[in-house]
Parts: sequence; structure tokens; C-alpha cells
Amino acid sequence: MSYQRGDVVWGPDPFKSGENPRPWLILNNDRHPFGDEEYMTVTLTTTPHDEEDSTR
Repeated sequence: MSYQRGDVVWGPDPFKSGENPRPWLILNNDRHPFGDEEYMTVTLTTTPHDEEDSTR
């Protein structure tokens, strides 16, 4: 399966074992080496934060 830059996919959570999957954002583009085999990604959080905490 091939993903495009900006796609959000669900994958294993590297921070918790046995938990639900975590969303991952695909960052790489066509110039990334092995772009059809490997992906540069960041994990996204689904944890709610208090409005007070968002100013940090």
C-alpha cells in the first residue's frame, strides 16, 4: 500500500504496549529515498488537554 504526504494512518503505539493504535502523519514526499517502501512519520496525540495547558 502506498501513502501520500499528509495522509493520516493508524499504527502501533510505540509508547504503550497493548493499547489501541495511534494516528501517524506521513511527512515524506516523492524525493524521500525509498519513498514507496519507507515513510517518515510523526505520531499524533489523541489526549485531551486543559485549555490552560495549551498556552505552554
